[in-house]
Amino acid sequence: MTAQYLEHSLACVERLEGDVPKELRGTLYRVGPGKYDVGGHNYRHWLDGDGMVRAFRIADGRISFRNRYIETPWFLAEERAGRPRYLSLATPMRGGVLRAALQGGPKNPANTNIVAVGDKLLALWEGGRPFRLDPDSLETLCEETFSGALGRLAGFSAHPHVDAHTGDIYNIGSLFVPRPGLAVWCIKRGGACEQTARISLPKTYLVHDFGLTERHVVIVAGPIYMQPAKLIDQILGRTSLLECFAWHESEPLRVFLVPRDGGGRMRTYELEPASVIHAANAFEDGDETVIDCVLYTRGNPLTVVEDAFQGRVPETPPGQLARLRLGREGRASREIIAAPGIDFPRIDDRVSAARHRCVYALEFDAHSFGSGRILKIDTTTGSVSAHDFGASCHASEPVFVPRPGGTAEDDGWLLAIVYDARDHHSFLAIVRADRLGESDTRAHLPFHLPLDFHGSFHSM
Repeated sequence: MTAQYLEHSLACVERLEGDVPKELRGTLYRVGPGKYDVGGHNYRHWLDGDGMVRAFRIADGRISFRNRYIETPWFLAEERAGRPRYLSLATPMRGGVLRAALQGGPKNPANTNIVAVGDKLLALWEGGRPFRLDPDSLETLCEETFSGALGRLAGFSAHPHVDAHTGDIYNIGSLFVPRPGLAVWCIKRGGACEQTARISLPKTYLVHDFGLTERHVVIVAGPIYMQPAKLIDQILGRTSLLECFAWHESEPLRVFLVPRDGGGRMRTYELEPASVIHAANAFEDGDETVIDCVLYTRGNPLTVVEDAFQGRVPETPPGQLARLRLGREGRASREIIAAPGIDFPRIDDRVSAARHRCVYALEFDAHSFGSGRILKIDTTTGSVSAHDFGASCHASEPVFVPRPGGTAEDDGWLLAIVYDARDHHSFLAIVRADRLGESDTRAHLPFHLPLDFHGSFHSM
């Protein structure tokens, strides 16, 4: 995980292998940490790095590229100071949450996801408000409040989900006072944002993602939650805020089924111990609600990220694609859909919040964080197809782009940024989703990009 301190702008990526599909037109936006230090003071965790946007624009068989740091107030102040000034999520700092309270909250690196909400391009980090960017120059425009709907300390998850039928976008945000809970936000097609539900939870769970159906928001909370006793060590700088959350292996996986419009009561389900960081999709199936997610049956999945950043072999086994079924009267079940270790699941967004067939993901093995293989999993049969970029490569989350006029969930392309360790450079890969394992197109950059988290494609 090597930083990229420079901002680049290429009018045309000259080194191409294969043909760029003429029907593929739009921009792939991705975001993740660009660097892992401030003035030579190193962060301890990948999650803390300052957000940097990568943008590949594709049109008429040509590809251009630009990357740019997200200039949040925290980023600008620390660049001027040449040292860390604010509490981050996973790196200890003396003063801890008390220091953060005096400074108006912890640092928001805006480094986790980038999505379009209406006509706004937003960089997201779940511990704070999004940042709005110019879609062409990638200039940071402002902290987005949705006309004041999001308060100064509002949480806004990095994984909003769209109801493909209505166009409404839903998201969640963590609540800490006066008691733990979550807010449910709805952004209408016209851009108006409102809080539709507010729920209380028994503990401060680590909830990174959720599922959305036509009727419900599905919150999957593994037994990873905050231990208040650890906050003393956190204030003294002995431990990080993230380390205040611990995995409790004897406690169940809990699922909270919340009516997305705020009406009715929340239902709670318990299953055998496991954790979930990312969800692929959710839908209603008769009198059952179904969510497909990446299930870690042992250990804290966040340690996988830290182990990779520190160069250690992960202790936690990789997650698998699983289906949770939630019925009436608290009945719940789970099944593993496919055996390979995966994470960063994606679907065809045209079926978001409805029944889906294909899930795309990055393959994980027991010895490293991610791999050079992207997968397509057929949820009806459990069959798995793979595309391998090579042993020296590390791929990003694959983003599916439908072919204009196509209707099948694999009639289109998968886009991924791939890092090749052989010569320390990165390339954009374009792969036919219905022909994994066959030839691909590669647009090679003359430099590397750090590994990122999430992104989205916006068609012209």
